[in-house]
Amino acid sequence: EILLIVLGDEGIEKTWGLSTTQSNEAANRALSSRCPKNVKFSKSITARVGSAILTCNNGPGDAQRKISHRLGLPMSRGQKRYHAAEQKRNTYSQRHRRSPSTQTC
Repeated sequence: EILLIVLGDEGIEKTWGLSTTQSNEAANRALSSRCPKNVKFSKSITARVGSAILTCNNGPGDAQRKISHRLGLPMSRGQKRYHAAEQKRNTYSQRHRRSPSTQTC
């Protein structure tokens, strides 16, 4: 019964067109860089995983701004500018990697 939910007609229709796993692989790469298997974490593992996923979903600049805002930490004008520039660099590099001219090289 459970297999029919996942592999039945309705389940296949819901997942149709989701043929790429790149976002999943990117999240796994981010997790493996922040939480290596050869290190044993006792208390910081949940924060590390949350931080990695937040950065993957929003980009590094926006993630830092959201964390600071959530913690109630004030940011100076220089910090805001730095995080905005970091976000812009990340967005530019993503677009560059996805551009057709880069793909053909």
